[in-house]
Amino acid sequence: MFQNMPDFNQDTICTSQGYRKDLEVFLFSNENVAGYLDKFDLSGKTVLTVGASGDHAFECYARGAKNVDTFDINYRQKPIIELKNHMIKNIPYEDFLEFFFTRDRFFDIQIIKPIMPLFSPSLRMFMDLYYSIGNAGRKMFAYNGQLDITAHYDNTYYSYEEKYNLLAKKLPRGISFKHLDITGISANFARKYDFIMLSNIFDFQHSEISDGYQALNQFYNATLTDLSQNNLSPDGGTIILEYMWGNNASTRDQMWDAWQKFAAKQNSKTHATGHKMDNCFVKPMMGSKRYDNVLYMTQNQKIK
Repeated sequence: MFQNMPDFNQDTICTSQGYRKDLEVFLFSNENVAGYLDKFDLSGKTVLTVGASGDHAFECYARGAKNVDTFDINYRQKPIIELKNHMIKNIPYEDFLEFFFTRDRFFDIQIIKPIMPLFSPSLRMFMDLYYSIGNAGRKMFAYNGQLDITAHYDNTYYSYEEKYNLLAKKLPRGISFKHLDITGISANFARKYDFIMLSNIFDFQHSEISDGYQALNQFYNATLTDLSQNNLSPDGGTIILEYMWGNNASTRDQMWDAWQKFAAKQNSKTHATGHKMDNCFVKPMMGSKRYDNVLYMTQNQKIK
């Protein structure tokens, strides 16, 4: 089924312009989300996550999360999350794979015809746009040219039919989505979450700061402290604050040094802040021999 994947990647485009409201659409995550979520207990937990392709939300529900809310600065991710949610709940596993992972049946309208009455107006408009521009529609989607979507196929919700069907039973009828960037979270989400996932927003939040240690400090002071105070459970709440890819050795080593320095400083103040920094390594999705690194912060205000 996947022999056409290299050709498929050549038909899509990659952007390095950061995140913006009209960015091309991610269909699947290039992070090993399943790999690092297996290290956390999400059963019965509430989650706030970047919307992106929806994979962060789907993997959380697959692990027993009680509720998942999403946000994204790219409003075009909303219809993709809705589309995948409808398909997982109502379309057979093999058809899901055909629709997204083969060249000949990529976005084949015959596959989704049975569920089109379920589509919201915004999803209908999105699909109409795609089909109206023919093959050029593939340029609506952003893939990294190095991404092999099957690299960690065994780990994901779409790895086996059994996993896919179990997720279908756990998914709600719809996943909430708010169109905003990270600075608007506290004003738009009133609840406190057990788990917050920021993907690699950090990479673009303070990109003007070349020193990694200073950038982490700024991100902590300007973003993480506000999130932890307003939207994170005070009793063991966790923020995934950065997904660090291992494919660029020099950049990775510099950032790793910056993180170790930053984490040591913050952890020396844990009894004052209630925040503890940590990290875990996961196998990469992008063909690198170096493991990716997931940075996270846990909050426990009882120790202050």
